[in-house]
Amino acid sequence: MQCRWAALVLSGHCKLPSKEIMMEDIKRRHEENRKRYAPSNKLSIRVDYIQYMDEIATEIGCKPNLWKLLFTDMKLFKALAFGPSLPYQYRLDGPHKWDGARNAILTSSERVRYPLSGEYKKVQKAHLR
Repeated sequence: MQCRWAALVLSGHCKLPSKEIMMEDIKRRHEENRKRYAPSNKLSIRVDYIQYMDEIATEIGCKPNLWKLLFTDMKLFKALAFGPSLPYQYRLDGPHKWDGARNAILTSSERVRYPLSGEYKKVQKAHLR
């Protein structure tokens, strides 16, 4: 996500916030981290993954619109609202969207279960013959 944002900024398709806004954001994040986490010199920059990804997605215009999906694609809405957070959700809309993102989200549990099932070993043995 950071690479996508950087590429859009470098190509002139997206602008960074002003220096003042970025400095205020850094101060705010450091203060939040100071309150939330135990002091550490090693991990001075910590983020909550989902919140951070959503913030960047908002900046580059690829955050999924759950309200829209609620009325247009209930199956995908349920997967996003009640399923695991997956990087594919940031490929549904916006720059560099991917036509396979919806299917990847809806079939993610199958890909998680497959290697844990006996089917994986059967297919693997069949390929070895």
